[in-house]
Amino acid sequence: MKDLSFMLDDNVKLNVRTTGIFLNDGKILVHKCGENEHYALPGGRVQAREDSITALKREVSEELDLEIENTSFIGAVENFFTVPEAKFHEYMWMIKCDFKDKSVYNQEQIIGHEKDKEMIFEWIDVNKLEELDFKPIEVIPYLKNIDGKVHHMIIK
Repeated sequence: MKDLSFMLDDNVKLNVRTTGIFLNDGKILVHKCGENEHYALPGGRVQAREDSITALKREVSEELDLEIENTSFIGAVENFFTVPEAKFHEYMWMIKCDFKDKSVYNQEQIIGHEKDKEMIFEWIDVNKLEELDFKPIEVIPYLKNIDGKVHHMIIK
């Protein structure tokens, strides 16, 4: 299947991404990939004809060789940002979930892989996310106070 990530006119890239919100004792799981210096929520691109939860399950399985459970949709982010290669128009789905293998919550760091790149997953105190180069930074206040309601954010 093809990722829902397309170059449009005017050097604009449309991207559809799903992310997992994994919480454990005041900490949240974040990751960085390869030479990227910034951290992000775990997840990846949704593929054509794939729903966001199925996509998240696939991404976690591919990157960490783990299974998830107890999924619930908690938010949508419309994110507009620019990098040197393109201007992005991204839809990001946020899904609160748990790992089936509870031993994952006792690991400070987990090494995963995406194709030939190493991914570093870390449990970070949710109140220290501002100290990292975390993207998108605008979701941090929501991640600190997840209230069970579905939220919609627009980031320009």
